[in-house]
Amino acid sequence: MSTDEDLFSGFSEEMKKMLSRVNTLSPSALSTDSAIAREFGVNRGNPAQWRKRGTTPFDIFINYAKKNEINIHWLLTGEGEPSLSHLSTHDKEQRHDIALSVYACDIEAEKRVQERNVPITKQIKEASAYIHDNLVLDAAPEDYELVKAMLFKLALQKNCESSELKGFIDYLNRHGQQDNANEFAMIPGYNVQVSAGHGAINSDEQPTRYLAFRHKWLKYRGFNEKDLVVVFAKGDSMEPTISNNNSLLIMTKIDNIQDGSIYVIRQDDTLLVKRVQRLLDGNLKLISDNMAYEPMVLSKDSFESLDVVGQVVWIAKDIG
Repeated sequence: MSTDEDLFSGFSEEMKKMLSRVNTLSPSALSTDSAIAREFGVNRGNPAQWRKRGTTPFDIFINYAKKNEINIHWLLTGEGEPSLSHLSTHDKEQRHDIALSVYACDIEAEKRVQERNVPITKQIKEASAYIHDNLVLDAAPEDYELVKAMLFKLALQKNCESSELKGFIDYLNRHGQQDNANEFAMIPGYNVQVSAGHGAINSDEQPTRYLAFRHKWLKYRGFNEKDLVVVFAKGDSMEPTISNNNSLLIMTKIDNIQDGSIYVIRQDDTLLVKRVQRLLDGNLKLISDNMAYEPMVLSKDSFESLDVVGQVVWIAKDIG
């Protein structure tokens, strides 16, 4: 039994592969040169000329593919599905002209491709610009891009005009803001500087700002939003852990002091942020992460004037 290699001996490598693919659709249809000529609708002498010259008549294969609703990309490369019978006439013609322009350098086919794409290109530009200018959904970047992509796909599939997109976008913007209100806890920030140096206090009774923290994160950490406040650090004694003007999230409900954790401590009229260590004799050592500062030891006798305001559980830093 002859193999495709035997049947198509002498043809160029590209030609052999394409003839073999045609053979998978019509077994034994290309058993001779005459059969090849008949299948492709050419003169009987053409296959012999192709062999002799080592040429590949792309235009003939492309037209053959169009006539038989074959995926030209599959016929030329072996990639994708063989049949295009499920596509619309417009899409079939578009693929045919793209193949002609790419593989056969057909200028007229390239013009037809561009002409078909003019209204599509205009629609793409208008939809993209409208979505970009009007979607103000406050969400994580990856979620925002996903919503943009879904709106864009909807606009193209349904041929939506800007006026129709407006309704979708307004709805998403409204509900996105409501979702954010439910998703985030607003933690009050006070104009209080806790000293990461030698102590300073400058406090207002009312919050001066609010920072948003996800409820999921607070729950994961075991925090109650009512027990949290945000203050500023001042000084460099806790470098590199805490830098000057860093925002500190403070858990004000303290059941016990954890050795090695960082706390905001009030002593008389001074607020300090230090790492705390319990000593065997019952005293407390207040440690600065910056080695240029000596540790401070507080005796048990001074505990009456000592107030642990809260534990530092999160630090906001600027980088660069």
